[in-house]
Amino acid sequence: MRRAGEAGKALYATGNVRQLQKIGIIIVAQFIRSCDQFTFGIKIRMLLFLYL
Repeated sequence: MRRAGEAGKALYATGNVRQLQKIGIIIVAQFIRSCDQFTFGIKIRMLLFLYL
C-alpha cells in the first residue's frame, strides 16, 4: 500500500492527474470488493493516510 501512495505522489508531482484518477478508481474498487465490517475502519484509515 505504501508503494501505491509513493507512486500516486510521483504522478501528482508530474501533473499526470488523469493517470492518478485511474489508479485511484482501481484502488477504491478493490477496496470495496475486499471490504467487510471488521476491516472496514482499518482500511479507511489506510486510505486516508495514503491520500493525506
